[in-house]
Amino acid sequence: MKNDQSPIPDVKLAITVPAQEVNHNNAAQTQTQSPQGSASDGRQFPNLSMARAILVVVVISIAALLTALNSQSIVIILLELGNAMAIPSSRQWLVVSIYSISTGSVMLLWGRLADVYGRRLGFLSVSAIFTLSTMCLPWSTYEIPFYVLRAVQGMSAAAIMPSGIGIVASTFALGPSRNMPFITMSAMASLSSVVGSLLGGFVGTSLGWKWVFWIPAVVSACTTATGFFVTAGHTIRAATQGPTEDIEGSKKPYVDWIGGGLVWSSLTLVLVSITQGNVSSWATPWIPLLLVISVLLLAGFIFYQCRSEKDPNRLPLMRMSRFQKKQVSALFVLVGCFYVSFNGLLVFVTYFYQKYQGPSELQTTLRFLPAGISGCEYISVIGA
Repeated sequence: MKNDQSPIPDVKLAITVPAQEVNHNNAAQTQTQSPQGSASDGRQFPNLSMARAILVVVVISIAALLTALNSQSIVIILLELGNAMAIPSSRQWLVVSIYSISTGSVMLLWGRLADVYGRRLGFLSVSAIFTLSTMCLPWSTYEIPFYVLRAVQGMSAAAIMPSGIGIVASTFALGPSRNMPFITMSAMASLSSVVGSLLGGFVGTSLGWKWVFWIPAVVSACTTATGFFVTAGHTIRAATQGPTEDIEGSKKPYVDWIGGGLVWSSLTLVLVSITQGNVSSWATPWIPLLLVISVLLLAGFIFYQCRSEKDPNRLPLMRMSRFQKKQVSALFVLVGCFYVSFNGLLVFVTYFYQKYQGPSELQTTLRFLPAGISGCEYISVIGA
């Protein structure tokens, strides 16, 4: 009989595993085991201490809170502010609308600038501008300078959010360590409704409407100074031609200034035409003309973004190809309708409470609290 313990020949198992699946599993394993350090794609993340990581999240979250509460806090003191600044009732809604439109019209451009020139630099610089504009708002004694400062405040607030999101994405690797800061920022955005109502009601009643600006300015100055020390500047990456390229990797970073100018000018002309239409009558010839020009500028922005998307040397502010998916288009329409109706509701309800029902600012504050509290509870359920 032959010996059964003869050497067993090597046999190679023909099991084929897709390379993408292997890379995905390796990336998931690496990111799960090491939330900070090196990612599977070669990106480096700072090895922050627990205290410093918490401070980064706190700074970004408070900055997000400050940018969001400026709408709600002003709504509570809108009538008092309008009387103090001699703003007629037909234009008082501009105090809220200018901030919202300034924020929305340049957010895409600010996000791109933060990617190109550095998210830390963008966050710290615009936080300083936000602090100064908020501090100077109560000292403007005329209507037009107040609107200008309010627009500067809104444009600086538009840069804080994308820069802060970029800092979080560059500081924490993909996984639970990155999800928690994003959940915290979302919770702060909902909490801003409650904090803004309390700030406008209690502070506006006891200290006066000017302190509704000065207190957030002081808090913003503290978060800016803290952010200078806790954010790791050398880890903040920039995406010049793709989502994973460093700013040093491209000698000619591309910024879509034309697209940003088109969308900003379009929304600004819409605001001016609607405002003057209520004051000077829609029969005034130049008011409908401004509205038509704004629509043409918006169409030009869409056309230019479509062309930029096809050019490999350009990076558009907004990829219009994404709207080819019906779900994405429907989602944007729903979100747009929500914000339009919600911002209009804030102004209408303020007039309804304070002019028709006649309660004080403090009582108006109590009527706004349930919406903010329910929003915080909803975010906590979604985050869990």
